[in-house]
Amino acid sequence: MTIKLEDLEFGFGFLHGEPDENALLDYALDLPEILATRDGRNMVVLFDEFQDASRVVSQEEIYKKMRSHFQNHKNVSYLFLGSKEGMMKTLFSNRKEAFYRFAVILPIPPIPEDSWVTYITRKFAEQNIEVDSEIARGILQKTGGHPQDTMLVCSEIYYALLEAGKNTVTPKFVQLGYDRALLILAQIYDEILDELGKKSHVREVLKRIAAGNRVYNRQANPNEIKRALDYLMAKAIIEKNGRGSYKFVEPMFQEYLLGEHR
Repeated sequence: MTIKLEDLEFGFGFLHGEPDENALLDYALDLPEILATRDGRNMVVLFDEFQDASRVVSQEEIYKKMRSHFQNHKNVSYLFLGSKEGMMKTLFSNRKEAFYRFAVILPIPPIPEDSWVTYITRKFAEQNIEVDSEIARGILQKTGGHPQDTMLVCSEIYYALLEAGKNTVTPKFVQLGYDRALLILAQIYDEILDELGKKSHVREVLKRIAAGNRVYNRQANPNEIKRALDYLMAKAIIEKNGRGSYKFVEPMFQEYLLGEHR
């Protein structure tokens, strides 16, 4: 197969016969190095949302398999991006993980609010929809600036406007878009809570954080609480916000959890 994109052209072949899934995966993981070596060039491969690889690829211990290939590549550099900071840190900082010390961790700072406002107003304007900068800031207050959740809320606002035949974002449509997005995310949040249900003390700690209560109390074993906090941070559900203070990575998850008990 030969692919040409403007002035860039490259070709590659496929394995002969009918290789099994493992052989195909091995070939795919080595393909960047094969191409780079053949062309005498260096290559950069970027993985987005890398922490979800084990969910996307139906292969047990996929990270071990990836590492076994990547560590032998001499002409390829790898970039690993992920929106769940806690899980990414675990993958590259935990001695038990296959990618321990495989890469240098470079935290990406959060998107500045002004940049978000500019982006949101521009994207709505491209669809001939008006949105005031303060309305855009109101969207960010609800989502906490979480990238995926912010985009989902904006998308639901857009569809709500289309259904209503309107072209101006108002607080009413912001709330409608937010409520619709929360319904979509509910399935994901329920799956997380079901998993935590097997660890009752972890779920109890999460409820305390959501309600703004103190995490440690006299009735609970401090070691159990510490393990619960470490687990929740490793799963990228919460993050440390200061000494003894924690916050939800997704404010909408906190809102959903609080809504369960209203």
